[in-house]
Amino acid sequence: FADYIIIQAEKFRKFYDPDLPGEKLLPLGSPKLDKVMRLCKNPPEVPKAWKEKIAGRRVYFYNTSINEMLANTETFLRKMEYVFQCFAKCKHVCLLWRPHPLLESTFDSMRAEYKPVYEKLKRYFLENGLGIYDDTPEIEPTIALCDAYIGDARTSVTSLFGMAGKPVFVLNNDIHFGPEEDDWRGEIINDFRMDEYDEWMITQGNKLYHAAESDYHYKYCCDLSKYAAGGYYCSVFPINGKAYVCPVNAQDILVIQHEKIVKKIELEHHLEQPGAFWYAWRSGDYIFLIPNLYPAIVRLDTRNDEVCYLYEGVDIFGKEANGQRKIGGSCIWNKYLMLASPDDNQVLAIDSESMRIQRLSTMAQNHCGCVMMTATKEEIWMLPYEGTTITRWNPATGEIREYSELPDGFQCHDPMYGYESAELPFFMAVPYRNNLLLVPNQSNMFVLLDRETGEMKEWKLPFAALEERNAGYYPGYISGYFRQRTDSLGEWTYRYFHVSDRRMYDINLDTGDYREIPIVFDKAQLEGHESGFEQVSDWIGYSCMESAFNSLTDLLEDRITGQAFDRDKQIQSYQKVAANSDGTCGEKVYQFIKTKCQ
Repeated sequence: FADYIIIQAEKFRKFYDPDLPGEKLLPLGSPKLDKVMRLCKNPPEVPKAWKEKIAGRRVYFYNTSINEMLANTETFLRKMEYVFQCFAKCKHVCLLWRPHPLLESTFDSMRAEYKPVYEKLKRYFLENGLGIYDDTPEIEPTIALCDAYIGDARTSVTSLFGMAGKPVFVLNNDIHFGPEEDDWRGEIINDFRMDEYDEWMITQGNKLYHAAESDYHYKYCCDLSKYAAGGYYCSVFPINGKAYVCPVNAQDILVIQHEKIVKKIELEHHLEQPGAFWYAWRSGDYIFLIPNLYPAIVRLDTRNDEVCYLYEGVDIFGKEANGQRKIGGSCIWNKYLMLASPDDNQVLAIDSESMRIQRLSTMAQNHCGCVMMTATKEEIWMLPYEGTTITRWNPATGEIREYSELPDGFQCHDPMYGYESAELPFFMAVPYRNNLLLVPNQSNMFVLLDRETGEMKEWKLPFAALEERNAGYYPGYISGYFRQRTDSLGEWTYRYFHVSDRRMYDINLDTGDYREIPIVFDKAQLEGHESGFEQVSDWIGYSCMESAFNSLTDLLEDRITGQAFDRDKQIQSYQKVAANSDGTCGEKVYQFIKTKCQ
């Protein structure tokens, strides 16, 4: 029933219902920014209780948000402790901690079991005089008195600091210790496809590296994006002398030749948020992009770089349930792109050449959906999204067989919260002689399945011990997975990527023999291409992200690797998220309303 809705900037128009008349939306800015800019030009008097702690020191505003606390309360509290420890060691700086005003009441109502831990950390901060505890009624005067921001990226406070031209340092809540010598490996060696495509690697910061001899010795090739955050692109397919780089958050495909971008294939732009695509598959000359939030399956014909879109059937393999986005399993089977539902027995089969669609059903008794498909020449193995029933399906004949007799001691636990779970027991399946080796996702063991008898038994990696690393620098929900077959140590040798420490091994499944395959980067070259302070993404503004190359202590000691802070560049970046960023939003709103009321 409103006549007009004032929005912060033009880019936010697409977040509103498209049926809303466009003339209702007025991108005039934010009066909160007006106030911050005025106060930064004429800072208020420093409160008497703060003067001694601020005197001669650089002041860092520490923001503890409700969203981060609720996302993972245990890591949130460990992060608070780490931040306090870092500042306790740096006497030349001042920490100003301003918890969200509703943080404590949210602990009481939603995370009561963790409230004593929070209160203990608060007492530690106050009793040891670690800095300033800010519980003043308004945030804008405090921002005017601070020199920099540390904390969560997804909060309006970052925009206030951004427009004020004060450095923004985005914390990683999973980092609870300073980095050790090789912890950069966890951030740089992100992931491998589960096939032979490992000549190229996309690292943090959307940097493309190339192992020209396919020996895992990577050298810098080029930047894929101007953004500092990773995740814009995933798979790289070398085809006919070119390398095609497929998107995840981006909405384009890049073509690499002679180690530079020679072409950008723009896709129809549908989203103003991350998560456009889930995965990519190659079938001969065709590349398929599997959508996440993007509304269509995309096929690229690499013979002429022609793009076509398939909107039909996307709802089969992408579902929203209980506020969670679920994507079903997919694979290429005999030149068909197969896409399974994550919550029932439906499968979408797409002919790679003609793009003809068939809607199929496995007719299996298990109705819990499929999270991963493994194709052989005759059949497809389907791993359950929920439950423990593995389905063997021949799409040509419709024949199925189901296996569910798991070994004693088999359990499945949610990795974030630790409770027993019925979801995502397995990550992948590896054909091995007359067996199928099931790799754990949220379960506690590898399982060897006899395809004829249906017997299942535990299988163990041959490693005596595997070092567990700091999860903040080595993110990953699974311990590892198998990739392509190599036979380098004899028949039935597979390559295995151990996610926990970012190392590659060849393992002979018959004998248990194994050897490490070194993954090599030049650390100096990596540091030379580190972003430092830069525009993070389309959704996160100019800032520096905490990492092994740029720790919190590095920030406090003024030794940032990469681009140094540039105030003008930051202000220019944040102008995209606020119209009238010169501090005249309130005036423009007033003048508009005044005109309409005459």
